[in-house]
Amino acid sequence: MINRIIGKVLDIKNSIVTVLVGGIGFELNVSLQTQENLMLGDEICLFTYLSVKEDSITLFGFSTEEEKEMFLKLISISGIGPKMAISILSNSTPESLALAIISGNISVLSNIKGVGKKTAERIILELKEKVNETIKNLDSAEKVDNKLLWQEAEDAIYGLRALGIKEIEARRIVESVAQKGETAEQIITKSLKGLAK
Repeated sequence: MINRIIGKVLDIKNSIVTVLVGGIGFELNVSLQTQENLMLGDEICLFTYLSVKEDSITLFGFSTEEEKEMFLKLISISGIGPKMAISILSNSTPESLALAIISGNISVLSNIKGVGKKTAERIILELKEKVNETIKNLDSAEKVDNKLLWQEAEDAIYGLRALGIKEIEARRIVESVAQKGETAEQIITKSLKGLAK
């Protein structure tokens, strides 16, 4: 089992990263979250998962152990393969995904490309208990409550992502401007004004 790869980034294209290790170029499928943290020429360490099927061998890479752990949780669910898990992680950080699961926020999950309502419900049902470990990195339950965005705010984040804004930046601005009682459209409008400053 390949646990991690340490080497130099040779190429980044369409969520596939080529890493040079000892004269060999390894191709790794990565999430957009991981890809955004990589630059050509960087010396990096990626945690890995090797998927072996009858007709293919695919290596997946993760910039953090938390992302890999969430990936492993997702593929433990019947009907969710490695490629869908990577797609889900491309649309959400492990922490925000865990918060959506714990809060039972079906809308956030079903808004992810390739994840329908039934799949979202299955993710919540099967992972609600398991993701508690991911949340333990937060200081307390009170901190979780403060970070846990309500439905309209989460919808606003996905609206901003549809406009091409990165998930981390969208979440940061929404958390700073959103107020309870506002609609997603109102939050998006305020967020765009904040980003324009």
